[in-house]
Amino acid sequence: MKSIDARLSRIERRSLRSVQVASVLDSIRQVASLAVDLIGKAGCLSESTGCREYNGGRLCSTGCGRVLLVERGGETIVYKYGGNSISIRASAGELLISTKEVSIGVKLGEVTLKLPRPEGEYTVSVKLDDEEELLRRGHLVKLGTRKLSTHLSRLLNALTHCIQSRRLQC
Repeated sequence: MKSIDARLSRIERRSLRSVQVASVLDSIRQVASLAVDLIGKAGCLSESTGCREYNGGRLCSTGCGRVLLVERGGETIVYKYGGNSISIRASAGELLISTKEVSIGVKLGEVTLKLPRPEGEYTVSVKLDDEEELLRRGHLVKLGTRKLSTHLSRLLNALTHCIQSRRLQC
């Protein structure tokens, strides 16, 4: 996401504080990058299997790993159903990645994270330009991005194997 990259480029990594802030921002950027790669691979696979018109958009099956792709109104949704389900919603300037346990949303210079806790859900919103808040809530953001990164990496590997086995050029 451009806002994260821009924020990372402005940080001078000369103090422990700035390195910690850069680490939190980089963890968000890495998860966003995995999600964007996953959307691209799902799109490539769905082109080879075909799509159907559905509710004013397109519904596509990748034919791999129980992954569906939906495109409608400028929004792209990748959904993996079954075990370890995950959804990724991307539109202009916004990205939302959700599992049963964790969700992270990045939009217009802000990240919102939802984590489980025994009595319900815990929501954290942090502005990307607010260094103090990034330092204070950074451990929670990194916990959430680490969990999502694992899910996304596994799914990305599965889709990559499908692309290779079908000998597609993506």
